[in-house]
Amino acid sequence: MRTLKMIRLAAMMTLAVTALMGADSASATTTTLEVGGFKKNESVEIEASLKTGTDTTFQLTTGAHFDTCTGSEIKVATESPYSGITGPVGGEVSTLTISNCVRKAEVFSPGTLTIERIPGTTDGTVVSSGAEWKVSGTICKTGEGTDLGILTGVASGHATLHVNVVVNCGFSVVMKGTYTITSPTGLGVDE
Repeated sequence: MRTLKMIRLAAMMTLAVTALMGADSASATTTTLEVGGFKKNESVEIEASLKTGTDTTFQLTTGAHFDTCTGSEIKVATESPYSGITGPVGGEVSTLTISNCVRKAEVFSPGTLTIERIPGTTDGTVVSSGAEWKVSGTICKTGEGTDLGILTGVASGHATLHVNVVVNCGFSVVMKGTYTITSPTGLGVDE
């Protein structure tokens, strides 16, 4: 009888471990960028600028206005591996500008950007790490893995990056802005 109990216990433990491993691998997201509906297995150079007629706002989490900027650009080229990887694709940001602010703005480090597919869509979560800039005389940063916002992918035309993030400026500041992906056209996210 004791042996039968041990066999049952071993079987239950095996099932539990298999279920946990299966759940873990099932939740992993594979990410590949696509341009014009075609998956890219090479570097994709992404250029974005603040959507015409809009601005980037910086507000304290209390809702008080901190600063407003009407110009901003981002450029990044994805690095290997380019496709079919579990997790995000991305690379070092080569250009990050924040300009035409109410008060002077200056970028010290553009950091990195990654994009991870949102399952069931052509959209992706955009994450910033290591970016550092000064706005309104205060230094602001994105930490490791700061969720910057959502890239809304398209098969043709211009994709959109919706930024809505709380950044560390020695205190919490909400940064919001809408960017148009000017290059490439037809940028989307696939598995």
